[in-house]
Amino acid sequence: MLDVLIYRFQRLWRVMVLGVLPPVATVLALQVVNETTFPGLLACALAVPVLHVLRYPQQWVETFTLSLLLAASLAFVAFTVPPEMPLVQKGLRYAMVCAAALGAFFSIIVPMMTLYNLGPGRRIRYTATEDSRLDVATLKAGMTHYPGREDEGTTCGPADENGCFHVTYSIAGFHQFNYEGPEGSPADEIEDWDLTQKEDISQYAIVQSTGPTHHEVIYFDGDLKRFEIQDNDVIVVRYDFAALPDGGTRVTVEEIGILMPLAQSFGFWLEDFGRDRLICAIDTLEGRAPRANGAFRVRGMVVELGNLIAPLLGLRRIEPPTS
Repeated sequence: MLDVLIYRFQRLWRVMVLGVLPPVATVLALQVVNETTFPGLLACALAVPVLHVLRYPQQWVETFTLSLLLAASLAFVAFTVPPEMPLVQKGLRYAMVCAAALGAFFSIIVPMMTLYNLGPGRRIRYTATEDSRLDVATLKAGMTHYPGREDEGTTCGPADENGCFHVTYSIAGFHQFNYEGPEGSPADEIEDWDLTQKEDISQYAIVQSTGPTHHEVIYFDGDLKRFEIQDNDVIVVRYDFAALPDGGTRVTVEEIGILMPLAQSFGFWLEDFGRDRLICAIDTLEGRAPRANGAFRVRGMVVELGNLIAPLLGLRRIEPPTS
């Protein structure tokens, strides 16, 4: 667990900085205006966003939304809770602020997530490098996709006359809201919640170039038989493997062509997604306990809060499948 927390501090420092910036700036401005200090509010401004990132490492939109609400809440507290207020009244005021912030969070998180997916797509390109104690041949065989590869979580079909082959591989799934409403209610229409740990990705691929120390693959969505490639869906991934003088291998992966709206590409950079994915693959091959963010299901505060509140509203739990 400590290994995972240290890794998240290293990989997600950008998200943490973004998260603490609005509330910390708000508290510092309040201290200047009021000519006093607010050590408790400053500690809260620092701790809450960082703790959210550590608990929900793949939810930077949630972190930023929470950060904005936290800044507003701390400003409200600074102006409405004087130091001389009795302790009981302070507690009630804090509870009121927390309840209001919680309601606001549920109200604006969906629009924020919607904005995250809006806008024209732009192609991004990233390069990630990481060292491994394994040799070149082992890493190349275990990380890249090629016809006939079949192991846990990855299946590559045979190549056709054009060199095309079908690829299916698993990624960590989402932690879902797993409650539904009473029979006959609108919420009862919710069906088939995905409660699985993994989700399958299915694509077609062509090995563009390969050799002892490199492997380049083109991925696309299209018709395997007719060999159609849609330009908007083409992604090129290249792996380079360099043996290190003291043993082990330096792996460099370059990916070109991922189409993302501006906010998504910003989040890709914030979460250092490319290197995280590379580290996840290397850790798996080395037999190391998972630490990369991509090795865990995507959890969200809004889902976990929903699962806590749902029973209070009369919703019933959907049990995961037994097989």
